[in-house]
Amino acid sequence: MIKLGRYQPGEVIVKENDQGGTAYVIEEGTVEVSKQRDGREVYLAYLEAGE
Repeated sequence: MIKLGRYQPGEVIVKENDQGGTAYVIEEGTVEVSKQRDGREVYLAYLEAGE
């Protein structure tokens, strides 16, 4: 099943340790991928439409 969703800038889509099972396709815009390490946010990737 495919669900469409829109997310606002700064909105968290998935948190670390959330149960998986959902795939996301970026149709428009960008997504920042980050995690908390030693109390600070570390950016792992910046993804764009089509990735």
